[in-house]
Amino acid sequence: MNIPVEILYGIKVDSTQPMEGGQTSNTIKITNARRQYVLKSHATIDLAHNEFLCLDALSLINMTPKPIKTLDGSLCFRWEDSYYILMEYVLAERLGHCIIDYFALGKNVRRMHRKLCSIELTNVNDRFNECHMIENLENKKIQEVITGIKMPEVEDNTESIIHGDLGFWNILLNDEDFYFIDFGETMLSDCFFDLAAIVESLDLNEANIHQLLRGYGPSDPSAYSRLMKMRYRWKYRGALYLAVNDLVGEERMIEILKEISLFSKEVELSKNNPYRAWSDVDD
Repeated sequence: MNIPVEILYGIKVDSTQPMEGGQTSNTIKITNARRQYVLKSHATIDLAHNEFLCLDALSLINMTPKPIKTLDGSLCFRWEDSYYILMEYVLAERLGHCIIDYFALGKNVRRMHRKLCSIELTNVNDRFNECHMIENLENKKIQEVITGIKMPEVEDNTESIIHGDLGFWNILLNDEDFYFIDFGETMLSDCFFDLAAIVESLDLNEANIHQLLRGYGPSDPSAYSRLMKMRYRWKYRGALYLAVNDLVGEERMIEILKEISLFSKEVELSKNNPYRAWSDVDD
């Protein structure tokens, strides 16, 4: 690896190993005789700074790997066309391979959200904004089907800083400690969007959803309805991402959109049964 980590951080590099990363980042595991680190790339300096700030704040409450500044105190450095941050390596398993306490997970997501509210980020952009993705669709038939489906609702008064991509692939578990990683999609939205990412990526059943919501906060009559709205938004955005990047065929894409349209009816029904999330769970 030619990236000058030893010079910039003053740490010895014995070996490097590519890690499984996101769609838009390059992640490298660095090892020496004493410790292990993770080096992660970002497309812009704002994305790198924002992730550093999120990690820095959350590492104080042991919820993320601790980021490391360069020897001159910089949050990141530029190498070729990318901006890199360095962080400590956390030995833990990805959530999809573990037995999960969903009540505890809900509590930890709530702690994360509260801490994120104290951070001042710069130029927080939603790179997967629904309207922008629809505009970028080249397949006119799919675009026509999508425009015929109801757009997800996001109420302004529910917006705060959230993770933005909190699928199981970005949650680690070490014994009973949850760690959240990859804050490259941090955005302003309803906090329940992060809960929706967990529910959808792990395909949770109703009992586990109840536990997740109970852990997240005290009984709230609108909790289940908000979660359903954000689950719809997660599905809708995911479908748009597939369509824009031409990742599935036209026929399958139309089937996915029909399934999402059917789910929107479940969202409407949830509004008429606001206490569903708490109906058969003891407090």
